Amino acid sequence: MSKELLIPEMLTLVAELAFKLGVQIIKDLPGCWEHQVDDSWWIAVNGHHEAIRCSDNSETGMAAEVPPYHVYVTYHGWAAGIVGPAGGIIVGGDGANENRLCAALRAAISHDVAAQQQGALW
Repeated sequence: MSKELLIPEMLTLVAELAFKLGVQIIKDLPGCWEHQVDDSWWIAVNGHHEAIRCSDNSETGMAAEVPPYHVYVTYHGWAAGIVGPAGGIIVGGDGANENRLCAALRAAISHDVAAQQQGALW
C-alpha cells in the first residue's frame, strides 16, 4: 500500500503567492524569503538545506530559526506556526488559525493579480 505525501494547502498558497510576486529561486537567497501577507500575517520561507534564522519582523523580537523547507508564520508579530512539506502546526484561536491564514494568502494572491493587471504592486 503506497502513501501519498499531501502538501499542506498553506504551502501551496505560499508558493502561489511567491510565484505571483515574481519571487524566484528561494534557495539562492542569502536567507529566508520574507513577506508581509496583510496587516496580521507575516511569513518567512526557508528554501535552504539547513536551518536559517529569519529576521525580527516587529518589536516583539520574534525572529526564529526556520527549519529547511519550512514556512515560519507570525500573527501580529507573535509566533503563530511552522509548516513544512509533511505538515506542521498553526495556532488555533478565533482570530488566528489555519483557515484565516489561508484566506489571507488567497486574498493577497487575488490582490496581487489585480494590482499587476493595473500595472502596480501594493
